[in-house]
Amino acid sequence: MKYLGLVIDRLWNFREHFLQLQPKLINAASSLGRLLPNSGGPSAICRRLYTGVVRSMALYGAPVWADSLRSPSNRALLRKPQRIMANRVIRGYKTVSAEAACALAGTPPWDLEAQVLAEIYSRRANARSSGDCPPPELVRRWREQAQEDVLSEWKERLAAPTAGHWTAAAIGPILEEWVGRRYGVLSFRTTQILTNHGCFGYYLHKVARREPTPVCHQCGSSPDTAQHTIELCPAWDEQRNALAANTGQDFSLPNLVRVMIGSEAGWKAIDTFCEQIISQKEAAERVREADAHADPIRRRRVGRRRTRYAGQMPP
Repeated sequence: MKYLGLVIDRLWNFREHFLQLQPKLINAASSLGRLLPNSGGPSAICRRLYTGVVRSMALYGAPVWADSLRSPSNRALLRKPQRIMANRVIRGYKTVSAEAACALAGTPPWDLEAQVLAEIYSRRANARSSGDCPPPELVRRWREQAQEDVLSEWKERLAAPTAGHWTAAAIGPILEEWVGRRYGVLSFRTTQILTNHGCFGYYLHKVARREPTPVCHQCGSSPDTAQHTIELCPAWDEQRNALAANTGQDFSLPNLVRVMIGSEAGWKAIDTFCEQIISQKEAAERVREADAHADPIRRRRVGRRRTRYAGQMPP
């Protein structure tokens, strides 16, 4: 039975509600995502605004069905559309996990946000049933306390993630500072370093299937990961030496993240470091793709839109 936009089943587990809701959320997220390219495109504020649109759709009626999110299957149905929007906020590849994307975007999992809405509604309803009308200041304190509880539970999840371990290990310990910062916007290339999903031999070989081996083309070591790139690869010694004024000799990701949230100057230094390294790795990758004698798996793939556009160009 559908009532006021909620699909109610006889068991009150809202499984059917989420099954019908998920495709709508994914369609909305995918449509908005097409307006939010990784490189260029709207600002971070606009990206968060679009995320809020999908979030409002997802959390409609949350006080009614929040308890049903104890079911892992129901939580999973909400996780996929949130992952799409979080990746658009951070300008990340779609292969980035929901846990990593949400942590970088600073948006708590929607199942935790549903608990906040349910708790505030319950407190206000209990107060009104007793003949009281809670003042806005009291409601605000309730909301702040509930949000603190959400951050605490979210932090516990990041301490034992099911995916996105590289990102969770760096963001989890300083989650409150990361979410509450007042400056710093993630770029496409900085996100590649923070997620380990990008122009790295390991990712291109294991995930994207664009490289025959995970070897680093700059130094020949294997595997080429974000950690290898920022800490070990000798090809980037010059960039690391320039960054050392801000980070010292510790180039591990947790330390880089601490520097980023430590000051705006530190954020800009890390962002410049990532831009310089990843842009050079991308340029080298494009050269390999254009090589007529390259392994077929490495050559640039021509999509339908690119083929159609090329056909419209004059000879």
